[in-house]
Amino acid sequence: MALIPGSKLKSSLKSSDINLNATNTNNDLKRSNIVYCIPCSDCDKCYIGLSRRPFEVRLKEHVRSVKNRDLDYATAAHVVSEGHTLSFDRARVIDSSNINYNHLAYLEATHIISNPVFNGNTAWRNTNHMWLPFLPSVAR
Repeated sequence: MALIPGSKLKSSLKSSDINLNATNTNNDLKRSNIVYCIPCSDCDKCYIGLSRRPFEVRLKEHVRSVKNRDLDYATAAHVVSEGHTLSFDRARVIDSSNINYNHLAYLEATHIISNPVFNGNTAWRNTNHMWLPFLPSVAR
């Protein structure tokens, strides 16, 4: 999938799903094939990741990694290296895709480059930085 101008790029990013101040519903926690955001309480950065499993399962893994100081996780590495606290209660589903894994991974990469994050792993997927002025930010 290549991101091209026009409605295809716009329809790939669901800005209506982005709401860091809303409370997670049971539905959100059960959702899979998602891109999600975990904000930091102490700085303007967040962790953006993807999961094909339920959000609740993936979120618990991040909570456990911080508790165990597992530096293989960017969330725990941020907490340990910066002395910050993550707002797991404000973690949100920001996008989703049931098309295929690559589409989901490109959505994640696009959200990573358009937001201040403490992780930056887009794997081999990349979105051209020329799109930045047009991409929604979950941190704004």
